[in-house]
Amino acid sequence: MKAKIASASCQSRGVEENQANPVGNLRFIGLPSVVRKTSLGKTSIYTIPDFPKPVKIKGADATAQGGARWVESEVEEWMLSRILIRNVAQRGT
Repeated sequence: MKAKIASASCQSRGVEENQANPVGNLRFIGLPSVVRKTSLGKTSIYTIPDFPKPVKIKGADATAQGGARWVESEVEEWMLSRILIRNVAQRGT
């Protein structure tokens, strides 16, 4: 039942079902966590073209509760894609 509700909710917001993750554990992480996880600098996180885009979070207090957050699994998938690209390139040389 929860999956149907989540799917319907995502579809009503224009999110495709394959982008929704109603069963898994989704976690938002802030910029400091993204920097620690990836070892990238803040500027790189925003300028690498295929790096996951942040989700804008609006809270009552923009400095404490709001701002940009990243979906942790998207950041991890991006990191895995970098490893795959490296491995393919190594096989080709």
